Amino acid sequence: MSLPFTTGLPVDNHRVTSPAAVATFARTVGASPDVDYLWFWDEMTGWFHRSLWKPENAPAAAVLDNNSTHDALVEAAFALGANPAAGARITTGRPFAPGPPNCIGRC
Repeated sequence: MSLPFTTGLPVDNHRVTSPAAVATFARTVGASPDVDYLWFWDEMTGWFHRSLWKPENAPAAAVLDNNSTHDALVEAAFALGANPAAGARITTGRPFAPGPPNCIGRC
């Protein structure tokens, strides 16, 4: 069985991204007819293992914690509040497991 091709754009979930920026992103990008859904995720926030997230390996480590993220459900609520017509996909769980991410749901 083949599924139709869909396009989703990830929404930055780091704590330095303000909810107002998420709402603006949802209003502008989420309103595009070329975007089927906005993608919100939990857990996988970077490729650096915590032991490697040091300024000598990644300069951003001096100012950012790589595991400080917004809750995906709260962030999706801000986005859908700004653009109720936008599609949303929320994934969570085992980011490095084989197969597709665990999908909580699609609005």
